[in-house]
Amino acid sequence: MLGEITAQGGSNGGDGGFVEVSGKQFLDLSTGWAKRINVAAPRGQAGKLLLDPTDVIIFDSTSPFSPIGSSPITASSIGDEDINDFLNFSGSLEIRTDGFESGELGDIFLQPTALITWSSVNNNSLTLVANNDIVLDGAIDYTGFGSTNPVLLSLQANQNIFSLGNISGSNGSVEYIATNGEVDLQSAVTTGGGNLTVTANGLITGGGLINTSTGNATFISQNGAISLQNTINTGGGNITANANNALTVTGSLNPSGGVLTLTSAGGNVDTSAIALNSGGGNVLINGNTGIVANAIDTTSGNLSLISSNGAIATQDLITSPLSVGNAGNVTVNAGTTISLANIATGTNSIGNGGTVNLTGNGNILVGYIDTQGDSDTGLGGTVTINTGTTTGNHFRAVGSFTDNQGISSSISTFGGGGGGAITITHGGNGAVDFIVGNASVNGTQGALTTGTSTITPTQAFNQSFTQGNIQLITNAPTTTRTTDDEDPTGQSDDDDDGDDDYGEDEDYGDYDDNGGDNFFEDDYEDIDDDMAADFEDYAGLEADGVTLEESQQILSDIERNTGVKPGLLYIRFSPTTVNAPGIATAPLNDLVSLKTDRKQNKSDIFAMEYEDQNVLIPRQSLNFDQTQWQSNNYGLSDREPFLNSQIERSVNDKLELVLVTAEGEPIRQRVDVTRGQVLRLADRYRESITNLRQPQAFMGPSQQLYSLLIEPIEAAIQEKGLTNLTFLMNAGLRSLPMAALYDGEQFLVEKYSVGLMPSISLSDNRYVDVKNMKVLAMGAETFPDQNPLPAVPIELDTIANRLWTGSTQLLNQDFNLENFNEARENKPFGILHLATHGEFKSGKPSNSYIQFGDEKLTLDQLPGLSLNDPPIELMVLSACRTALGDEEAELGFAGLAVMAGVKSAIGSLWYVSDEGTLALMSNFYNNLLTAPIKAEALRNAQQQMINGETKLVDGQLMTSSGIIPLPDSLSQLSDRTFSHPYYWSAFTMIGNPW
Repeated sequence: MLGEITAQGGSNGGDGGFVEVSGKQFLDLSTGWAKRINVAAPRGQAGKLLLDPTDVIIFDSTSPFSPIGSSPITASSIGDEDINDFLNFSGSLEIRTDGFESGELGDIFLQPTALITWSSVNNNSLTLVANNDIVLDGAIDYTGFGSTNPVLLSLQANQNIFSLGNISGSNGSVEYIATNGEVDLQSAVTTGGGNLTVTANGLITGGGLINTSTGNATFISQNGAISLQNTINTGGGNITANANNALTVTGSLNPSGGVLTLTSAGGNVDTSAIALNSGGGNVLINGNTGIVANAIDTTSGNLSLISSNGAIATQDLITSPLSVGNAGNVTVNAGTTISLANIATGTNSIGNGGTVNLTGNGNILVGYIDTQGDSDTGLGGTVTINTGTTTGNHFRAVGSFTDNQGISSSISTFGGGGGGAITITHGGNGAVDFIVGNASVNGTQGALTTGTSTITPTQAFNQSFTQGNIQLITNAPTTTRTTDDEDPTGQSDDDDDGDDDYGEDEDYGDYDDNGGDNFFEDDYEDIDDDMAADFEDYAGLEADGVTLEESQQILSDIERNTGVKPGLLYIRFSPTTVNAPGIATAPLNDLVSLKTDRKQNKSDIFAMEYEDQNVLIPRQSLNFDQTQWQSNNYGLSDREPFLNSQIERSVNDKLELVLVTAEGEPIRQRVDVTRGQVLRLADRYRESITNLRQPQAFMGPSQQLYSLLIEPIEAAIQEKGLTNLTFLMNAGLRSLPMAALYDGEQFLVEKYSVGLMPSISLSDNRYVDVKNMKVLAMGAETFPDQNPLPAVPIELDTIANRLWTGSTQLLNQDFNLENFNEARENKPFGILHLATHGEFKSGKPSNSYIQFGDEKLTLDQLPGLSLNDPPIELMVLSACRTALGDEEAELGFAGLAVMAGVKSAIGSLWYVSDEGTLALMSNFYNNLLTAPIKAEALRNAQQQMINGETKLVDGQLMTSSGIIPLPDSLSQLSDRTFSHPYYWSAFTMIGNPW
């Protein structure tokens, strides 16, 4: 064709026309034809040119034309530059072969050196339609503009498409259609936002890199298999592969938030060669005859694996979000067996856990299942497992993990807002037990726990069973364990190990609502004296003793002066039996009170009062050696006429709670749990709450301790309207961060201000308002043999200058005992703040110390400071730490105020980060200016951290007292809140909390 053809749109409007140039066998357009055929439209949509000879070879116009391969010499040849010119300046182009009608092949072949490239504001498209094969050996590069009528590169073959040359585009879609053949996609394809669609009747395979940049990538084999060896990146677009036969993935599929769907209508799906990560998008895999997969991570997307007629086997399945947000759900349905590694649908931060549903017509095997929600308000995801009840269809969970409660679990659905239900249907049918603690045949390795219900190893169930929101279902009768019978620590009632079984709370005698008719005034004196005895022995102190009437008067005075309703809560252990010479062993279930008559100053008569009789025994008949009288931690002391060696410290001593308020008789509650059980739980609590690597691990022990130490007597606390609780506790409990005990919805400190007191008889309990007192703030940022405290200068400046103006600070080289004594001589300070290291260690008081500059002041030297003359109302030690769980270290910590000669002290159980300490101390002193009592100021500061009101942003602390810039050494810290109790619960009010 040597002439010109024009089908232009008008200069003011109108679209270009359609032009067809045909040659039955051979079409020679002659070089330059693109400039002689014009379908452009200056003000409309460009037209289209159709070229339809027999075979087509597109050659490199810069090189002599040379037919390659099986294409006949008579094939029509078209230069790439003419194609480029036409697409750039005129309109869309379609090249179609019609080979079979003339006896030729009907191929389209793009030579290796040819390059089709165009950039068109009209988004002109290129369509290649071959009656036989399309072979792309050369490259195609296009650029479109805008979203209206985007560029389309369409390759359509009646038989096969072999894509070897790269396709690179922008704002345009690419489609491969092999109507009766296969597609081999070896080239790299970039669509620049457009979709990629590959459709074939037979096999689809390839290995090229595919980037769609938000466009979808779709592969459909109507009657064949698909083998995706490609790396496919869609940048948020969906990836879909539908095969009629086997679907195998060996390349990398990265939808980056898009949906990933892999389906084999008549075969199996195999992704075992690579791990899949959808980046937040849903994943659906459906393999008719089976699924085999490596690990799959949806990063919060839902995951569904379905095989109607086959088995499913995978590595880890993970739907947990990377940060704040809800986890995705996991659904696995198999026609036969299911074999999975671990399933994690729990949240890593704030959010709900995803559900897990496993259904198979055969055995189901997993590692562990974690569907936990966050420990504040998150909901745990439900877990439903159904093997069917066909005999021999068993469920096994062979792995375990430590959940946020600190429980070694095979399935945990715990969440702060509520745990998800666990339902397991299996085919044991009474013939094969389901064993929690043995996963060799039918059962789990670790515990099943929802937070409110827990079944711990090792327990066997040969019938259907319900405990709370945990169900085990099989074809056998049903038994139910109500939540009232559940072990508050997760230990089973029917565990026969005799060690960790917790029963129901029991009244220690039959008490009425006012405290019980069996509680005697001298009982209270004994209880408080027992608490004081440990500190008397440790620090050489002497308590004067206090009566119940005197204690209640103290509480009444506090309420009148402050408006705060205080209560004293004694937490102690009582022996299960009492044995003394000449006296038969008396169970404490029967023994109501054991006391000396203090009014007779240890007279020769003491009484053992039983429920049905009083037995008076002469003192001298006991024949005991007074030199062996010692204080102990079991409700007895040197004031009791028994040998310490005869009433040995026992792990089986029972927990007892005694609540004293301003009015009415004390409330005394015995809890059927042993010392050993409580102390083991306390150790777990202390260990987990300081472990930020497992930030939720403390929740389980915290809730369990709450259920033992607070819940049995909380009804009385609430009935009395108490707002302040002061704890007086036996050894092993004095280093517990009581503020962080958790009831499932709130921390204890969110309901009450709390404090720790050695005994009421050792404390100075007079109330003095500290709001108008001055602060002596002392500290150092570097030390000769200890870690630096870089935030100390800002801490002291904030307290002494910004918040409590007119106060004094002694920093670094000025921080020494000489300057301390001189400052106190010049001005009577009511508050002493020490921003320095302090260590409470095992052994004598001389082993523990407070660092003064380059001098260590041991606890036994504290009285020499004469802090009671003039009196220090409050001493704050902001960077101390305690040997947690060590009873002698606890004595030093809990007795800090008494040994220092001050009314109240604040110390930290462990060293808190510099920024965390600065945050809490700033809030505390700001609140102290308005709070009715000191413990309430600490409570408010802790609540501000819990609620996220205090946080670190861009190197600055946001506090209730304002914005505080951090020193250079801390300013690079990442943004954070301080809501985890590690940051706030260590700080404890010691001594007089009022």
